[in-house]
Amino acid sequence: MRLLVDPKNETKIVAALGAVNGRASDHTYTTFGDIAAVAREAEKQLLDLLPKTEAPGAVFTSVSGGAVPRSYKYRRIGTYVRLERGSSGWFLMDVGRMEIYDGGGYQTLHLTQDQHVEAVTRFSKQYRVIPAAPGSKVAA
Repeated sequence: MRLLVDPKNETKIVAALGAVNGRASDHTYTTFGDIAAVAREAEKQLLDLLPKTEAPGAVFTSVSGGAVPRSYKYRRIGTYVRLERGSSGWFLMDVGRMEIYDGGGYQTLHLTQDQHVEAVTRFSKQYRVIPAAPGSKVAA
C-alpha cells in the first residue's frame, strides 16, 4: 500500500482502516481526518529537526488510543499506521490492527542515517560546550 495522505485518497484510506479495524471504533483510527492529523504531527516533528528538502525518507509510526488506568484489565483494539515522507508529502504505507492495554496513543519518528547526521549537525550549531575544569570527571 502506498497512498498519499490527501483528500482525493480519502475513500481508499477509510477502506484500509475499516478492513483492519472490523467493528472496533472506540480506540482506533477510523477517518481520513485521523490519518491527516497523524501526518500533520509527523510533519511538525520532522520539520522541527530538518528542512523540507531533507524530509523524504523519514518514517512515522503511530498507534491509536489513549492511556487508561493500570487497573483497566481488558485489552482494547487499536490501529497501527506507518507513514513515509516522500517528496510530495506523507504516504500511508501500512495499516494494522493491534491489541493495546493500558498504553496506546504513542508516536515515533524514524530518521534515515543521513537525516540523523544532518539533525545532529544542525542541533549542535545551537550551543557551545564549556571546556572541562581541571579535576572534573570529564577532564580526567
